[in-house]
This record gives sequence, structure tokens and C-alpha cells, in this order.
Amino acid sequence: MRKTVNKKNFAKFFEWSKKYLKENKKELRITKYRTMRLSNGDKCQGWCDGNTLAVASGGRKFEETYCHEFSHITQSVEDIQLWQDYLADPDCRSSITASWDSIMSVAMLERDCEIRSLNFSNKWGLFNSEVYAQETNLYLFYHQYLFLRKKWINTSTIYRRPLIKLMPKKIITVKTLSKIDMNLMLEFDKHLKND
Repeated sequence: MRKTVNKKNFAKFFEWSKKYLKENKKELRITKYRTMRLSNGDKCQGWCDGNTLAVASGGRKFEETYCHEFSHITQSVEDIQLWQDYLADPDCRSSITASWDSIMSVAMLERDCEIRSLNFSNKWGLFNSEVYAQETNLYLFYHQYLFLRKKWINTSTIYRRPLIKLMPKKIITVKTLSKIDMNLMLEFDKHLKND
């Protein structure tokens, strides 16, 4: 079940978010391509460094990615502890060499971000909440997989239907995220090992 985006509601959210960005002196960059490159060369659909929100608009997940990266901006503006921890730990930004604690720090930051995104979605009527939660959970468990594989996998390739179907329809708890589910990791490996 593909989550459909309410384009009319997203347009309203987008306009509101641009005002928020301007009020907080944040930059918005949108490209027409399906992906963009990070400074290390890795491909992604969007990124946020706390001052700039950048999203590739050519992919099928533009609206979801925009909402996600915008939620990171709100973490930065509010200067939450998870954001401070992320900025303070250079290991957090390397999926290849990161320690378990650093990976979990990133995963917790992402979990908070996804909860914010889901709250925006519910408030503005943007996406199907259950499907969004399933894809969120896939993304959160993906951090465990990164830790085990020590290899970056483009996030746009992880959203495979067989993996999404295995995910809970509510965002997983911190406790669940903190423990590696090896059976689930074997499923990840089955579907992603050649990526």
C-alpha cells in the first residue's frame, strides 16, 4: 500500500514551513533531481545540517523527505539534547566506523525527527500515518543494519515492500530500537546485501 500524499495539504504545510525557516534564518535548497550528494559523495534524497534544509524534488518521496528534513530543522531551532549530542560526536556522521553508541545516538535523533514528522503529518493531513510509521520503522532498523554491515546503503533503496510489510504500524519504542533483532537483520540482508 503506497502512502498517498495530500498535495493540497502539503502545499499549505510547505508555505507555512518556508515562513518558519525564514523567521529562524534557515536556508532552503530544493533541486529538481531524484537524489543529491552529501559532501562525502554518498547519495541521499535530502539533508539538514541545522542551518540548511536541502531536498531533491525529483523523487517519489519528495514530500515525506521534505517533512523529515524540516523536522530536523525544528530540532536544531529548539536545540534539543539529541541534536546537541549529534553535533558533538563526529563518529555519528560515519556509518562505516561508528560505534554502537554513536549509531544509537543517530537512531534516537532520527526517531525523534520521525515522531515530529508524523505529528506534522497528522496536524496538516499529509500522509497515511500507519504506512508512514512502517517506513519510519524500516528506516530506524536500517541504522542497526548499517552498524552490522559497516557499509552505507542509499536510503532510497531500502524501501522494499517485503521489508515494509514486516514493520509495525506504530513507531517503535526506544527499548525495541536499542536491541538488535537478528532475524530482522537477516531479512534486511536477504533484500539489501547486493546494494
